[in-house]
Amino acid sequence: MSGQRPRRLPGDRQPTEEIARMLRVDHAGEYGATRIYQGQLDVLGRGRAAGEIRRMAETEKGHLARFEELLHERRVRPTLLYPLWSVAGYALGAATALLRDDELAHREIAIAHGAEEALGYELISLAVKAGSRIAIWLSTRL
Repeated sequence: MSGQRPRRLPGDRQPTEEIARMLRVDHAGEYGATRIYQGQLDVLGRGRAAGEIRRMAETEKGHLARFEELLHERRVRPTLLYPLWSVAGYALGAATALLRDDELAHREIAIAHGAEEALGYELISLAVKAGSRIAIWLSTRL
């Protein structure tokens, strides 16, 4: 019995469909990450953090290239929401870059002094988490 495959039930997805969904969402995540870094770099230019962000961006570009190869090899289309993730990722990157350097130092000081307990912190954190979950759910299906 240990060598037998589990029985499929009506409505179960084919393994190839499951793999396609996983590849689609992973590809979307890597693409979004490259757009976030591009948005940050366009705002920061040659600022102190730009070198480190460039290194992280190059790593993400390598991940993205590998997922693009996998999509091609397995004949899986990318998510239909690709243009949305392009704009949203870039906007998120640019917005967070506007809050760097002095603001990062302020953030670290604020967290050290209990900012995580501040009014609205939990709401913002939940909104970011929910947005990520929705993006993943949509990318697997569209």
